[in-house]
Amino acid sequence: MLCLKSGPNLKVKSDTPIEESKNFGPVSSKLLREVGITTLEELKELGWQQAAFRISQQNPRFINLNMFRALIGACLALDWRNIPAKELAQARELLKVFKS
Repeated sequence: MLCLKSGPNLKVKSDTPIEESKNFGPVSSKLLREVGITTLEELKELGWQQAAFRISQQNPRFINLNMFRALIGACLALDWRNIPAKELAQARELLKVFKS
C-alpha cells in the first residue's frame, strides 16, 4: 500500500489488481500475472509496449492488435475500443515487428 501526502491530510492509495481493469478478462489477467504484472499501477509504470514484449516472450500466440488495445486502454484509462489514433498506429507498427 502506498501513502501519498496531500496537504495536511494523508491519502492512502492501494494497488488495483489487474483483474479490476475493465479491459482485461480472466485470460488476459492470467497472462499478465504470469509475466509479473499483477496490478494496474505496475502496468502503467512498465508501459504497454514492455508488457506486450513480456507476453510475447512467454505466450506469443496472444500477441495481437486486440491485446495491444487492451493494454493501451488500461494504461490510459480508456475502453479498448476507444484508443486514440496515434497510439493505435504505434500498436500496429509494433505488431508488425512482433510478427516479422
